[in-house]
Amino acid sequence: MRGVLTTLLVVSVVLATVPGLHTPLTPVLVGQVRLVRSPAEILSMQPVLVFAYAPRGGVVELEVTVYVEARVNVSLPTPPPSPMKSTYRVRMSPVPWASGWYVTQIPGLPSRTWTFTYMLRRVGFTVTSKVVYKLMVEGSAVVSDSYIVKELEVTQHLPPLVYAFVYDALEDPGVFNETLGLAPRGWALGEGRALRVVVVAFDESSEPDVGFEYRVGEGPWTAVTTSDSPLVAELKAFVEAVSNYIRSLESWIRSYRPDVEVPRPRLAIRVSEAIIPPQTAGTYVMFRATARDADGNSATSPTGLYYVVREASDTRVLVIDPHIRLWVVQENLKTLHSKAKASIDYELPSEVAETLKHLWTLSEVIGNYGLVQFHHWELLGKYYNLYITWPSKEVIDVLDSFNPNVLILSNLALGLESGGLWNWDLRDIKVNGRSLLEHIVSYIKQTHAGVIATHATLSDEVLWVSCESRVKLGARGHVGYNLSDVDIRYERSVAAIIGMPELALWEYVRDKVAEALCQLSKAYAATQPQLAALLEAAAVATGSMPFQVPYVPWDGRLRLTPEARDLGWDLPEEFEVEMPALLERYGFKAYTEVGWQLAMPRVIAYVGWDGALKTRAGVARLVGGVASLYENITSRVVRAPELGMYFDRSVEWGLRSFYRGLSMASIRGVKLNISILVPELGKAVNLTVDIGREALANLMQRLPARIVALSPNGLAGVVVHDKYWDPEGYRAVYFSFEVEASRGSTAERLLVSAVEWVRKWRYRDITELLGDLVRVPRESASRFREAVAGVPGDIVFEDGLLLNEEGGSEIELSVVPGRLHLVVAHPTTDSVSVEIVRGLAKVVNVTQVGGRVTRVAVLVEEAGTVVLSLKAGSDAALNPAYVNVKQEVIPTPTPAPVTVTVTVTTTVATTYTTTSVTLVTYTTTAYETLTRYETLTRPVTVVAERTVERTTTVTVATPTTVYYRETEWGTAAGLSVALLVVGIIIGRLIARKR
Repeated sequence: MRGVLTTLLVVSVVLATVPGLHTPLTPVLVGQVRLVRSPAEILSMQPVLVFAYAPRGGVVELEVTVYVEARVNVSLPTPPPSPMKSTYRVRMSPVPWASGWYVTQIPGLPSRTWTFTYMLRRVGFTVTSKVVYKLMVEGSAVVSDSYIVKELEVTQHLPPLVYAFVYDALEDPGVFNETLGLAPRGWALGEGRALRVVVVAFDESSEPDVGFEYRVGEGPWTAVTTSDSPLVAELKAFVEAVSNYIRSLESWIRSYRPDVEVPRPRLAIRVSEAIIPPQTAGTYVMFRATARDADGNSATSPTGLYYVVREASDTRVLVIDPHIRLWVVQENLKTLHSKAKASIDYELPSEVAETLKHLWTLSEVIGNYGLVQFHHWELLGKYYNLYITWPSKEVIDVLDSFNPNVLILSNLALGLESGGLWNWDLRDIKVNGRSLLEHIVSYIKQTHAGVIATHATLSDEVLWVSCESRVKLGARGHVGYNLSDVDIRYERSVAAIIGMPELALWEYVRDKVAEALCQLSKAYAATQPQLAALLEAAAVATGSMPFQVPYVPWDGRLRLTPEARDLGWDLPEEFEVEMPALLERYGFKAYTEVGWQLAMPRVIAYVGWDGALKTRAGVARLVGGVASLYENITSRVVRAPELGMYFDRSVEWGLRSFYRGLSMASIRGVKLNISILVPELGKAVNLTVDIGREALANLMQRLPARIVALSPNGLAGVVVHDKYWDPEGYRAVYFSFEVEASRGSTAERLLVSAVEWVRKWRYRDITELLGDLVRVPRESASRFREAVAGVPGDIVFEDGLLLNEEGGSEIELSVVPGRLHLVVAHPTTDSVSVEIVRGLAKVVNVTQVGGRVTRVAVLVEEAGTVVLSLKAGSDAALNPAYVNVKQEVIPTPTPAPVTVTVTVTTTVATTYTTTSVTLVTYTTTAYETLTRYETLTRPVTVVAERTVERTTTVTVATPTTVYYRETEWGTAAGLSVALLVVGIIIGRLIARKR
């Protein structure tokens, strides 16, 4: 039994304080104080381990009263010494990694009978021991127990037990909750500070020899001299007192039997202290203790770990990272698991056996998972003050005490709905009636603290067991559940914090498609059961398909984008990151998450989907570890092959299909008409999704996240978000890969650049909301208003729209012949286009006004309904736009009189039929009003010519026929001259005849 406890104390209580895995050594109710000893039956000279559960902490001591008595079965000349009663009190040592548990040792005491012959009589000499012990908490006795030592000898020779913990834990037991006692609070120590470590070693036969060593980074192990701790000074004094009494017993009995040796009490515990010398910032330190007993058996303590940081820095970085504790557990269990397994045949209390079972399970799970990487936070500790903590409600206390400038959410991938060890979803952790994420959001808004999230912190896996049953596996709350999470103003998700709130929209659409298939399945259940089963299978497969796929292999290459320089990121144009442990185990340099591209333009998204498809085999290998983890922690409710199929389905077609479905959606106001291909059905499912006015308004205000680095195959990226326009704003960075698992100068520059960038948030009042909907730069707003004022007509439409790339956002208008003038502000895309979907109209002019404002003219040829479709350029998946439409009506022409004054010169010739001819010549000026109907758009000269000919008969004394010719003044002059010439010639002829 001691052998198992020896191993158990080293490994079994490792996880007792890890949420969800605490199985105490005895059944303990909240607030109940208990004592547990091991072994239950005590043999002669066998040391006893006494465990105490005192959840309130404080000064925890064990008061021990020992009774030692010698008896003989016959009367001897001198009686034996009087029985001994001795009491001592010793401070109990906290048990590392087991919150509220303490331990000490009661030395082995004699219980034996000797028989010999004295003066022909058979003498029986017996030494007996009894122990009564009390648990003292803050000086008051709270519980007690006792035992009598039996007259049997210990025959097994087991290795000693040893563990080490930081000295601060004696005064602050909360250290054990936070770091398992294997590091100072926050897993960090300031540069130039030494670390005091307590080493506790137990054995069952002798006081073990203790050693201690440490190493800096990956350097060699360095031995440190240990010294005895004052914690056991009183215990040693007690052992000496009991030994003195036994020497007196031995001296008395030897007067009758000289060869009798009464064993002395065995002090089989050593409590020592060691000092790790100060180190410089920017490294990490590991330490461990060793113990060796008189039989040559040895043991090694669990290894401690802490980072050396620049404590004096005014930049304080809070890292929420569960992997530090898991990595430490993984490293320690690897060396001790075999010993625990070999001790299974020992008789153990059921509670201890259950704890051991948890350990075996955990050891196997972590080993199979294979993706718990060492995190190189020393790269940040070189420059800043760090505090590392587990994702739990204690984060609230750290926010208050540490007051960080930057928060890092380190690969918070898991979100098992049952909670405990495997739920890192910040929305599931409740503190004072609110989620931990809500508290964090409030903190960053109040203090403008920067946020950095890495890799699978965006995790969304939810397994649909059936249409009625689902199991949450990933940190879905970080991505979002529904349309209320599509909120850039009042962030409800990590995705919103890092500038990608629309990721929740894809989650919502996928779930709606799955629910629609479930409804169809129910509709056909009675009439067509086979079809109903097919529909439910399609629903389950669709709903279970993750849109954030972690651990996608990638070659580690990244290229800086043109925007990076403008944002102040000083990095090489091309660089590589590498995860050493991953390369050693799997042969891949790095991995990334795929799915963040849903918030990016198609030119990036489709390249990313293609890249992921090419790595399907590698994805299957790495995701297989994730699926195995889910299978183990759900007790096989989730099956690894099935889950792996869903991940593969997402990579193969799911991400591309749903992205294309939304990109090609027809949008009418708040309704998206989407078509999604479902492979099981061999056809597309058409769905109308009403996103609601609130979600639309939230999307209207978003300014897109920007990319500072991108891999050539589109798989990995560094995305940044600056909420500079909000007085409660902040900056955020998302690494799609686990940058903290990388090492070297590149990883250091990436991490430091991220911290420096998020620290430099400044409020800039340079934007405004057009129509209280769409956020645009103030310059763009001015250009928009000028453009609207500069076009004629009356406003017939003004609202915000959501534009996609391959579909279109439609506007339906009732129109009359004339022109439509559209002015569009599109802050997230460089260009927009307008198409006529229905109606007799055509686009006649498109003008880029500047500042991402476009003016479009549409000629309407007949009255009726016109439907316009607006599309965005390839700059983001979904783009807000604010649109103003004016209609210019061209009126029906109204006749307008035109007065023209015409001067007519008329020549009248009179011809007589008699022999006497008289020539009469006269000139007449005539005025005539002509009316014309002309539609004039510009000044014109109208030239008109009209000839009028009349015949008039005039009666005179001598009847004569007169021909009257009238022309307009333009030709009258010519006719007058001709008639004049003719008249002169006729006159001369008449004169000659006379």
